[in-house]
Amino acid sequence: MFPTMWSSLDKSKNPTDEDLNKIQSYIFCKWLSGDYRTIYDANIFNLYNIPVKNQYFYIKHKHAGNIRNIKYIKSNKDDINIDVNNISNFYKVNLDKAREYLEFISQDELLKLREIYRQGVK
Repeated sequence: MFPTMWSSLDKSKNPTDEDLNKIQSYIFCKWLSGDYRTIYDANIFNLYNIPVKNQYFYIKHKHAGNIRNIKYIKSNKDDINIDVNNISNFYKVNLDKAREYLEFISQDELLKLREIYRQGVK
């Protein structure tokens, strides 16, 4: 799937219909949002329900040869909710259990946990 997406930036490569059918629109748009020159196009593709094959050839004709590579943005561990992380550390549970605990813990307790971990007590 990724070699086919990268081929949208190369004028000389022509993928088969089978390769194009492997691309998922969500993944293609997420990949496109990794470059400032294609993020607007990704937003348009997300806004309107444009078939992936048309998205691919649009990018190929507009950006091929101008952009060498677009880095795929992976999820980052820093994106985890700070409260869930604090609960996990304080109660010594995994993140899934900490998310469950988050529903039952009051705001006052969450503030106390934030203060504990902000000051580096634990």
